Amino acid sequence: MKDGIVLFEQKIIEKEIVNEFIEYFNSTIKFSKVVYTDWTKKDVLAHIASWHISFANNLLAAVKCEEPDPFKGSLTDVNKREVSRLRIFSISELLEFMTNAQRIIEINVESVKIKEIVYKRGSRNYTPLEHLEIVSRHIKGHLDDLRKID
Repeated sequence: MKDGIVLFEQKIIEKEIVNEFIEYFNSTIKFSKVVYTDWTKKDVLAHIASWHISFANNLLAAVKCEEPDPFKGSLTDVNKREVSRLRIFSISELLEFMTNAQRIIEINVESVKIKEIVYKRGSRNYTPLEHLEIVSRHIKGHLDDLRKID
């Protein structure tokens, strides 16, 4: 029972961080401002959206007992490829992708069917709790960086 409570609490924390991230992009106007060497604010959004979509898809595959299709390659290669792929979408479309992925996560992450969720090919799988913790830290880290340049 305690594990279920901890998972529920982490799900709430993750949801709050995702909502804060989405709200940041709903309120900022300088999307072309450079955050990292090669990434603008919009690129950071594309990066987070790609990983959030991947998390939702891999989670859904676990719930449905289907074969997941995780990212392949080094983190650097995955990030470059995904940001490049999603860069063509508008801010509102990227936020919609995030919102839809978050909805899938919220509905399914506590499913008793799930013991582990695939992260990336060549990486170990994570429990739902671990995955929520990783996602929360990842998004919060980028959100903190975005706020530093404002």
